[in-house]
Amino acid sequence: MAGDADELLTLDEVAAELKISREALYRWRRRGTGPPSIRLPGGTVRIRRSALTGWLQGLQDKETAA
Repeated sequence: MAGDADELLTLDEVAAELKISREALYRWRRRGTGPPSIRLPGGTVRIRRSALTGWLQGLQDKETAA
């Protein structure tokens, strides 16, 4: 994953980077287990690249501790 840490990614971009379906990403968001997102005026949802990176790091830390 490359790019500016403050880059705002669409849900489709995040799903593509994680190689998951958009539906899986929506499911994670509903359960509160997905990466933190931002709702922009007008209702569009974005995920900051730094938030995605931090969320992935947190998953790795949990796996390492187990």
